[in-house]
Amino acid sequence: MTLAKASEFCSPIVNRIKNLNSKKILLMKNITSVFMIALNATLIKRYLLTFFVTFTLVSSYAQKTSTGNGNWNVAGTWTPAGVPASTDNVTIAAGHTVTVTAAGATSANITITGTLSLSSNPLTVTGNWINNGTFNVNCQCAANTIIMTGNGTTMGGSSVSTFYNLTINTPGATNIVSLSNSNIKIDNSGTLTLQNGIFKIGAANALTMSNGQSTTITAVSGNLANSADGTGLHTDLDGGTINAASSSGANITVNGNVRFNNIRSTADANWQLVLNSTGVRINGMLTAVGASSWGFKTTVNPPIWGPASTYYLDRADQGLGWTNTDLSWVSMASGTIGVTPGYPNNVILTNLGSSQTPDGTGLGLTGSVSINGTLTVGDGITNGRISMATITSFTSGGIRVNNNSLIIGPPAGATFINKGDYTLAGATTGIFQTSGATINFAG
Repeated sequence: MTLAKASEFCSPIVNRIKNLNSKKILLMKNITSVFMIALNATLIKRYLLTFFVTFTLVSSYAQKTSTGNGNWNVAGTWTPAGVPASTDNVTIAAGHTVTVTAAGATSANITITGTLSLSSNPLTVTGNWINNGTFNVNCQCAANTIIMTGNGTTMGGSSVSTFYNLTINTPGATNIVSLSNSNIKIDNSGTLTLQNGIFKIGAANALTMSNGQSTTITAVSGNLANSADGTGLHTDLDGGTINAASSSGANITVNGNVRFNNIRSTADANWQLVLNSTGVRINGMLTAVGASSWGFKTTVNPPIWGPASTYYLDRADQGLGWTNTDLSWVSMASGTIGVTPGYPNNVILTNLGSSQTPDGTGLGLTGSVSINGTLTVGDGITNGRISMATITSFTSGGIRVNNNSLIIGPPAGATFINKGDYTLAGATTGIFQTSGATINFAG
């Protein structure tokens, strides 16, 4: 067959193959187009769903702003009109006073730039509490309570919020309500109730319990932040400081097993820490200083002291009778830190005077006495004078006698064990005056 005839014979076959390939390409293009249309339709549906969900959420967290003076439960007090719900952020505008006059008042975040007043009714806040204006309690009524129920919420603002009753009641045991500063007070026979969840005062912050009348802290199923609170997020320092800014005789009563970090008197220290539970724990420092600090004592039950704790007592030059009326430190031959109530870690005694004992000191220890950590007499500025002259046994994790201070040691025959450092310090060196007992350094 000639080349021309072969070409003539194959040409129709080649053309058919080309036509088939063209149809395949067109088919593939059609399939791709259908796929892209379906894909785009799916994405559009997802985008629309996301939009509607977001719109719904944003719409459900409406902003309510006061329109003027009025009652919380009146729709016209707010714009947009309507009584705030638990999912509504509320702002009380500057110059406006809004009063809670009926039960059921609630909000999400609340920001006060004007004035919020309670009138024998509670307010439940599911979000943040921000007070940049004025908050009035008006009466010492059990119902005058702010109830914080949100998880991960904060309390603060530039103005001081003085509560009669404040309740922390979050949905979960490890939910957290935090202070953003130290502008929170419980006053006038009021109560801090730790109903559920964790109240994080914060290492740099203080909650003030005051003023002129006794106040109460009650732990039900909640507590202050501490390293054992179950979240793994906190240290004991996150429990912050309780400032006892009490007038003379205004006590702090503690119900339930509250775990404190620091407790400190900031004004008149003639008050009592009344512990109605055997499981109250102090992880930081209990400090009794100030006018009439000779009157401070822990009563009903002794606290459990943590391994980093300190009891700091300034007696305002009045002396201390060792009869265990102050249950902060209880007579015992030995104990286990963090377990045995009344068995302290470190103890600092200062400004004790010299009129309590025949040998011219401000404290005479008797019986069997022990501490886990260091006994420090004098704080380096103000001296202290104590006597162990009638003691039967004394055990400590260290002894430090600071500037111009004095310890008169145990008598011959008494057991005297020191497990740590023995330091006499100061420009006018502190004195340890022996009474015959041999010091057993058992560290």
